Parts: sequence; structure tokens; C-alpha cells
Amino acid sequence: SGEEKEVLDAAMAVLAAWTALDMSGYEKERALYVWLTTHVAYDRSHYKNRGAPRTSYEPYGPLINGKGVCLGYAETFRLLMDMAGVECITVTGAAFRNRESHAWNMVKLNGKWYCADPTWDHIDVDQDYPIEQLMPLYEYFNVTSQYMADTDHQWDYDNTPEATAEDRGCP
Repeated sequence: SGEEKEVLDAAMAVLAAWTALDMSGYEKERALYVWLTTHVAYDRSHYKNRGAPRTSYEPYGPLINGKGVCLGYAETFRLLMDMAGVECITVTGAAFRNRESHAWNMVKLNGKWYCADPTWDHIDVDQDYPIEQLMPLYEYFNVTSQYMADTDHQWDYDNTPEATAEDRGCP
């Protein structure tokens, strides 16, 4: 469809601008995580209107509209990682003491699983602040399942890979 082509073209543009063929899987992951967390705003209509537009829950929102909710962030990250050739899954569960649905990702690098939550690491972009000067957050980048559980993430533990490796990626 036209919408799918728009999403694919936008994703290919992000990949072309932020990754290179000679990058490792980890380098691609880090670059795409930085793009997503510094270029996409959280769609706050999710809270104001008791639900955001459909597009904010899928890659269309972040890639075309520049905003999304947790599922939109997670699915966009998964799409970009898949296109970059890095294994990635979306995990759905809950947060905020099990009062809200939440979604994040797991990435497999060199046979090890890592958790990454681009929504909780996103930076609210101020139009007057140069994007080049934003410092990415890495609090939820390549952390363990235990770290996610300790920071109020809940999910189906029995049917999700366990992330025991950690590499926060801080420069």
C-alpha cells in the first residue's frame, strides 16, 4: 500500500543516513537507537485522549509523523533492526506497577540477548535546541532482563528470551 511504501522509504532513509555496511551489529543498533530516541517525540495524546491515533502504535507514527507511543517506538526499532540485519523482537508487557501496557525490545548480538527500551530513553526534542547537541540516554540500552524487572517492567517471563548480558553503550 501507499502507507507501507512511505514507511519503508522513510526507514531506508534513516538506515542510509545513520548506518554503514561495514558497521557491526552493535554499532548499527546503537546508531539506530540514538536516532529513534532523539528524533521521535512521545505522542502525549495517548494520555490526554485516552488513546493516540492508530499510527502512533506502529512505525508510521515515528517514521512519518515524528511521534509515537511505546509500541510505535518498539515496532519502529524492530523494523529498523530487521532491515539492518540484526535480530530483534518486540516484548509487550506492563509498567507503572502493572497499571499500563508497555512495549520494548530485545536484541540478539553475538548469541547474547539484551533488552532495550527506546521509549524510556527518548528525549523530548525542543525545537530551539540543535539536534546535534542532544546527548542520548543509555539507561535502558542493552540491559539485562533483571534490570528491566527491577525498573518496573513486567512481561511473560516464561516465553521470552532471558537477557543476561549488559553493554550500555555509553561513550
